[in-house]
Amino acid sequence: MTAGAGTGYYNVCHDPWNAPAAGVADEFSNPTVCLKVKTAHTIQTNTAGNAAIAFMPGDWDAGYTRLATVTAGTDTITGYVGGPHNDYASLSGLYNLYRPVSVGVKVYYTGAESSTAGLITLGALPLAGNPSITPGQGGLPTAVADWNDLPGTKTIACAAMTEPFCLAAHSFDRPAFTILSDNAGCIYWFPTVLVGITGAAASTNCLRIEVTFNLELIPIMSTFASNQLASVVHLDPPAIVKVRQLSPVNVGHGEALVLGERKRGIGKIGSRSSAPKKRRKTLPMMQNYRKPVRASSRVGSYSRKRKSVRRKRKLYRRR
Repeated sequence: MTAGAGTGYYNVCHDPWNAPAAGVADEFSNPTVCLKVKTAHTIQTNTAGNAAIAFMPGDWDAGYTRLATVTAGTDTITGYVGGPHNDYASLSGLYNLYRPVSVGVKVYYTGAESSTAGLITLGALPLAGNPSITPGQGGLPTAVADWNDLPGTKTIACAAMTEPFCLAAHSFDRPAFTILSDNAGCIYWFPTVLVGITGAAASTNCLRIEVTFNLELIPIMSTFASNQLASVVHLDPPAIVKVRQLSPVNVGHGEALVLGERKRGIGKIGSRSSAPKKRRKTLPMMQNYRKPVRASSRVGSYSRKRKSVRRKRKLYRRR
């Protein structure tokens, strides 16, 4: 990347969906490759209309997805079933080390409109371990409904959704690189994304979850093509400061709300000054309203005075 590429680091953390992939603008100066990797998942509810899933940024080979096993007829989680990332095999063949930079998640309700029901919970938490039902650093509530009370999560009714439920999160300060095959290697410096639904239509595929990860990777030295794409992400302290000022996790109904701006870039949502202000018409100067004074009358009166003075002088001389 060229000098000043740290601006891309802020953009990809602020808008993980649309901004081009970029690396972390820290002191690491080895050439890296930046990629935007996407996946889509369809979630089916149980007999009570409940389901939950977690996405692990640091466990791509076996536990990238952690689908909760929810007991039939309840919202009680008995365990999690891990699954690899769809692109893990392709990525591990070209790259050795990596670190996730940012993530963007969109949750769509795809159930029938006539049977729309339930609440969706979306959030991200820093878990030091894989999600589990046992108490500890990776332990989560065993009831899906209790996920609503977790910090950094928000809930929306399926019937109220007119746009996808969105989440944007980025890595903690100065994350380290880890091996692609290292299980749960990145969980210590990147939040785990949680998606849950309760009270929806029973036994139905009613959720579609789209996950966009922006990655910075170090290519394997023997892979010629990926090494040619590698470049250095230059240190940019102002960009790092700007990223620190962003909320670590931002959840909202619609992409525009998460980004804090209207889609057309008019202004911030909720701001009174969001609409463009009309320019004030400049009023003409006050002297334009005054009755103009004719210069000719002044000249005429002055010349008449001079003539009368001359006549008086002539008459005085004659005497």
